[in-house]
Amino acid sequence: IVDVTLKIEGQSVSFYILPATFDSAESIGGVCGRSMEYKLDCTNNYTQNEKNFNVLAKLRSNVSDKSICICGEQFGLGIQSSANNPHSKLPLGLAFFSVYLIDEHRYANKGEKYYAYDFIPTLGLPTAPMIEKDVVLTPELVAKYADGKEINGAAYEGVVIQGGFGSFKILSKEYDAKK
Repeated sequence: IVDVTLKIEGQSVSFYILPATFDSAESIGGVCGRSMEYKLDCTNNYTQNEKNFNVLAKLRSNVSDKSICICGEQFGLGIQSSANNPHSKLPLGLAFFSVYLIDEHRYANKGEKYYAYDFIPTLGLPTAPMIEKDVVLTPELVAKYADGKEINGAAYEGVVIQGGFGSFKILSKEYDAKK
């Protein structure tokens, strides 16, 4: 049994917090792209999304005993621009899709306390759109999204299948051919 979520074409973004320790009365937190951490006092899409959504404060007030990282995609005007990408024409935004449990060195899976689609909405933060929930994973389900052209009237890069075993992507052949 799996969930099917929309894969958004944008920029990878992750927000993390490490709980307070004996060295510090306050938790440490930050925002990262695919390959670097961004200083919170700088102005860029990463820090702007932190300010717009107040991500770190929401994490701090809801998680005090775990080192946790929420991962997602930021999108908006000028990010991964192409005629085919519907998300590159929207205002700057975020869509989260996974939670990484730092101390355990793993992602939270469907059915667990910190599964992204159960946990992130409790923070008041957006998730990547859920297309189908609690469906049986079959070859037909995979083919449906690999061969599909549109979801809700828009082209799509792909979907992510999320289950108790982890997750994997299915890319739309139609979308990929137009890149």
